Amino acid sequence: NSINLLEMRGRDSLGLCFQFVLKLTESNLEWYKTAEIDKKHLSAIVENKIVIHSVYRIFNRIGALGENSRRVMHQFRADKTIMDLIKSVRYDSISIVAHTRWASVGSVNQQNVHPLVNIKKPTNQIPTILSFVNGDIYNYMKIYNNMIWQDNIEYNFNEKSDSIALSYLFSEKGSFSSVGGIRKKLTNIAGSITSIILSDENPSKVF
Repeated sequence: NSINLLEMRGRDSLGLCFQFVLKLTESNLEWYKTAEIDKKHLSAIVENKIVIHSVYRIFNRIGALGENSRRVMHQFRADKTIMDLIKSVRYDSISIVAHTRWASVGSVNQQNVHPLVNIKKPTNQIPTILSFVNGDIYNYMKIYNNMIWQDNIEYNFNEKSDSIALSYLFSEKGSFSSVGGIRKKLTNIAGSITSIILSDENPSKVF
């Protein structure tokens, strides 16, 4: 209902994201492997935790109010693995973010629906960053061009989107280790934004 009310301000896209954090126990690890979570969702084993991001997206250039949320909720409810996870209560925490807006800079397509993720496949080299952005990042091409792209990482290259610049900006281990460090990163942005970030390096924290 909340998202449907917010859709009055924009319904080009709707994204729904769940971050599940599980203790790394034998039973949880067995379930993780048997369910092949790493093949279906953005997931990683981080220290003594299993972190799973399940994301459901829809884009709609012209649509009726509430249509996007109905379609996204259908995707979510049809995801048997995640529904079973919720019913099992084997997780320690869930963080949930839903996001709707007029299209970001770039095309109205599935790739441009938030959250925008820095990488296609999680790796221990850098954290997985999921960003939800409202507003505009004017200097996104500068951020993109200043990125030091690491080898052997499958990045989500989307240089036509301004919003993914935020995910790129925090694609470094320890980016959220201090408030001062976060502020320093944000000084690289020219624009007007409000945003939310989830990371598998800092599971169960919503920035």
